[in-house]
Amino acid sequence: MNSHYRREERSRKSTLSFMKGCWILLAVGFGLSMTYLWLYSHVMEASNSLKSFENKLSYLRGRSLSLQSRLANLQTPEVIIRRLEEFQIALVDPYSDQIVRIRQQERAPVKEIVHGRPPRDLVILSIAR
Repeated sequence: MNSHYRREERSRKSTLSFMKGCWILLAVGFGLSMTYLWLYSHVMEASNSLKSFENKLSYLRGRSLSLQSRLANLQTPEVIIRRLEEFQIALVDPYSDQIVRIRQQERAPVKEIVHGRPPRDLVILSIAR
């Protein structure tokens, strides 16, 4: 009778340990699946953000090229002359004593080069090679 009782006790303990193992395995599986879903949602969110930033970047690059083209057209001599005539602005060439030529090798500050000129004079600096 005693051995039969021990056998039942062992069987009950092994069943309980099996059930405990199943519950632990189920909990670990649930935890891993929730972690996978959380990571997947974050990866998808990052992917969507990246795609929207790439679309915005390509739009801004196209817009930049368009604006550069417009600026280049506005800086042509014909457009500048037409705008000056439109606003009735008459420009004249500077007098020869108002032009200061600087060689590219010279590193003297501009203040030293134009020293002695009255401040009301227009000074045009041009780089001569």
